[in-house]
Amino acid sequence: MRLAFFLTIILLVSGCSKKQNDDGSKLLVHNNYFSVSENNRKLDSIKNNLQSDSLEIIEIHKDKRYNDDYHIGAIHFMISDSSKSYYLINYLENPVLMCGNLTAFSREDSIKIVKKNILKIQKSTAIKTNDIIQILKKYKANIVNNSQIPLQITFALKNDTLKGNAIYNIINFMENNKMSVYEIRTMNEQEREKISK
Repeated sequence: MRLAFFLTIILLVSGCSKKQNDDGSKLLVHNNYFSVSENNRKLDSIKNNLQSDSLEIIEIHKDKRYNDDYHIGAIHFMISDSSKSYYLINYLENPVLMCGNLTAFSREDSIKIVKKNILKIQKSTAIKTNDIIQILKKYKANIVNNSQIPLQITFALKNDTLKGNAIYNIINFMENNKMSVYEIRTMNEQEREKISK
């Protein structure tokens, strides 16, 4: 539970960052392609600039025993290419976060999370990549839920770079609809296996 809270805080600090793009938008991403590694470098640069400007930012160090490659949010999308994707609903309510005496996060905890998420990935549903925004619209009330922290949306791309404006359109839609907690990474081995079937 504590890990979910920490991940949410990290994503609020990193995922919501915006800057003026070449096309005049305030999104961090390009409108004709998306690169996971380039995006991560930009987010790291923004974080470093905030630190050098001596602004106070919340920085939570993730436990090294946690495997980020298998993290999935409330709604998780696996994007094979500009036409084919998969999605799964992990949960539609914010998890209850409890403070107090919690046991330390262990390597076994991470293994359990990975195993559970692999089972969920195997049950994902095939969709057209263009349908991602329609799914986000369908679950908007659940995602935004009028609380301070919206549900986290996660994306896994088959390759580091996806050509076209799919990611730009998705992020533009999410930012304009207060879905500001999201993470984009490359696919793990089990996600690659799922999309290759």
